[in-house]
Amino acid sequence: MPGTDIAGIDFAALAASFGCPGSAVERPEELPAALDRVLSLGPDEGPALLRIRVPADGSPLYEPWAR
Repeated sequence: MPGTDIAGIDFAALAASFGCPGSAVERPEELPAALDRVLSLGPDEGPALLRIRVPADGSPLYEPWAR
C-alpha cells in the first residue's frame, strides 16, 4: 500500500506511551502467541495495537492462512 512503508517509528512503543498495550510480530511463527495475548486482554485493558510485518515481495503472507 502506498504510504505505509514508514521507517523509524516504533508503533508498539508509541501505542504504549498512550497507555495502549502494543506489540510487534516480525516472523510468522510469532503470530499465534501475539494474537492470544491481544485476545486475552480484559475489557479494561484495550484497545491494543498489534503491528504485523508482512513481506513486500508478493510472497504468501503467513502460512497456512495465506492459501
